[in-house]
Amino acid sequence: MTCSVLIFGTDHNYQRRDPVLRESQHQEFAAYIKRIVGKHGVKRLAEEYSTQALEEQGISETTVKAIANGLGIAHCYCDLDRNTRYNLRIFQENDIRMQGFLNDWAEEKIIERVEQSHRIRERFWLERLLEMDLWPVLFICGADHANHFTNLLRSKRLDVSVIEEEWSAQ
Repeated sequence: MTCSVLIFGTDHNYQRRDPVLRESQHQEFAAYIKRIVGKHGVKRLAEEYSTQALEEQGISETTVKAIANGLGIAHCYCDLDRNTRYNLRIFQENDIRMQGFLNDWAEEKIIERVEQSHRIRERFWLERLLEMDLWPVLFICGADHANHFTNLLRSKRLDVSVIEEEWSAQ
């Protein structure tokens, strides 16, 4: 069986059904995800999100999880919790920028640190996808990860298609 991954880069506001977006935008997102699942025979929806993030944001599930449930297909939250991130020395961009400000780092050093953190997280997502071993999978992530994550997956000889680099509703 081919290990096939479809990449869908977007804004996390769609995943968490953030009220900053219009209802029509959320509906457009959900409809598009469902079309992709049907067109490509997706067996699992996976996403850059964690159960801890759900709890912190006071939501029970993402739109992506609700779609998976409705379609009767598998789902996985692939992101790391805060404790694991801390132990692996993975920091959020805002934290890195604050550290850079306090330590008078050049912008290049800040960007390098942000990229390092992103790459560590993406390797973890890859491990999760391989553990799941259910293909094809549609992976929804922040737009800033779409290309780098695609390159990582290809380097491991997975069959990867980028559906969207930076999707946004009208």
